[in-house]
Amino acid sequence: YVVGILLAAAWDLFTFVTPIRGTQLGFTATTIGMILASFSAATFVVRVAMPGIARRYHEWQVLAGALTAATLCYVLLPFMQQPGTMALAAAALGLALGSGQPNVLALLHGAAPPGRGAEAIAIRASIGNLSAVSLPLAFGAAGATLGLFAVFWGLGAIVACGIPVAARRALKTSH
Repeated sequence: YVVGILLAAAWDLFTFVTPIRGTQLGFTATTIGMILASFSAATFVVRVAMPGIARRYHEWQVLAGALTAATLCYVLLPFMQQPGTMALAAAALGLALGSGQPNVLALLHGAAPPGRGAEAIAIRASIGNLSAVSLPLAFGAAGATLGLFAVFWGLGAIVACGIPVAARRALKTSH
């Protein structure tokens, strides 16, 4: 659940803060929409590719990579000041976060007691919905107080906390 929450938070922050950051940089609504579209397109592409990825990598390996890539994107995003570089970072983040959810769901279903997989996934959905409501409020307050750079880096640091957990699990499953 923790890794799923971290990935959901990273997704929610991106969709919430990108329009604010784009406006701050003087981008048009169309440009901001194109940056968000590059994120969405990447989530679609990685999900289409997921069967091939799943044949090669275990869920925890994908999640460790997703957390690492998301952290790196959040460290770099505040420095992106051009639409093209922001779109590339958005696409990289979309690939990372788009790969996360299917793997979290597969792990939850597999870890749940027999016949209770739907309950585990429903709890994950409830936590995700709570995140989608509460995190924009928290990010907005933090951004107003500390600035957007602190919000990006703060979430990057929080997401990074999940890397050791996923990496340890990835090592256990690869042996």
